[in-house]
Amino acid sequence: MTTEATANSNSTSIYAIAAVQAAESTTTGAARSETLTQTFPITNNAIYAANTQLTTNEGFAINVAGLSKSFMIGDVYGSAANGSTVQTVADMIAFINADTSWSATGVSITVSNDGFMRSLQELVYTDDLGAAQAVSANGNIWYKLGSTTASGAIAVTAGEVAADIASVIATTIEAHTYHGASLYNATGNGAVIELTQAVSVSGYASDYTSAASIPTITFVIDAAQTSTTAQLGEGDAEDINTYSGSVANATVSNAAIQGGTNGFNISVDTHEVQGITFKLVNTSTTVARLAGDRVTLLPVATSATIGHPSIGGVSQNLDALGLANAGDVTVAVSATLVSGTHFLTSDANGVNNYATTFAQIASTTTTTDQIAAITDRTGWL
Repeated sequence: MTTEATANSNSTSIYAIAAVQAAESTTTGAARSETLTQTFPITNNAIYAANTQLTTNEGFAINVAGLSKSFMIGDVYGSAANGSTVQTVADMIAFINADTSWSATGVSITVSNDGFMRSLQELVYTDDLGAAQAVSANGNIWYKLGSTTASGAIAVTAGEVAADIASVIATTIEAHTYHGASLYNATGNGAVIELTQAVSVSGYASDYTSAASIPTITFVIDAAQTSTTAQLGEGDAEDINTYSGSVANATVSNAAIQGGTNGFNISVDTHEVQGITFKLVNTSTTVARLAGDRVTLLPVATSATIGHPSIGGVSQNLDALGLANAGDVTVAVSATLVSGTHFLTSDANGVNNYATTFAQIASTTTTTDQIAAITDRTGWL
């Protein structure tokens, strides 16, 4: 069984009495189903780790293919961590994934604990005893955001502490908008720099896909002090006596006293806070089902785990979801992923894992280049 071309090229005898030719076909194009991805942020606690416990009245409503259903904290779920009811983020994700309400509609719903990633990077700048340290002499601090072009030097002045340094680094990263480079959106909150990866298109929207990746900030402290020139130790007689042989007015190298007795420590503690992502796929080629947002975060307490006005909320009227007398409440709005805004695709057919409108659905096309055939010359015998 082979192709006609192969058989012809490999033929060794003109006396072959039978040839079997396999069918050959070519598949072109790409398969694309209507796809919607919505992602919601998760808040962090006081030590910047993701909150895992749901709060009163917290949950989601999903409305698709003519069926609306809510999933709430306290719902009965035997596979929950406590063996009875939904109480945690992990419980909620597993609870929705186990639901089969839409199985007959051709719509699949998959929930995951990723997307909307916020990298909370806390700058820790202390003396050798763990107390807050301050810059003792003006100069620059050289920082690196991984190996990206968003790295650089910032100017600091004597007396500045961790929060001051973090604020300037956040502003500098946020201002780095070289098109086509590694881009990040950044805000400062005390000594914490909150980073999200940005998409390299006009507007620099945050990349809330599950593929987003954010490196950790580090500092370049060299012995010659050509990179970081600011004096980061205390710069007092104690430093000089310990590290410079009691030479008057001596300059103590940052590299010499970093991490040492009477020295200083500067580093970053990174906390990656992942969100919750809903991926809806409609396999129908005749009925559009995913126009508009299909998943809504339901009313929550002020200390919500999923979403929160502090992360960027809007007022929504939830009566439209069939929740009578719910009125207007402020909840954190989800990011509904859009190609060319929240992510880029390099696929020539526009295939991606996040967003395909019904107008963009497509199927592959298969054409037959060679039909199966048998040439039988046994009658010559």
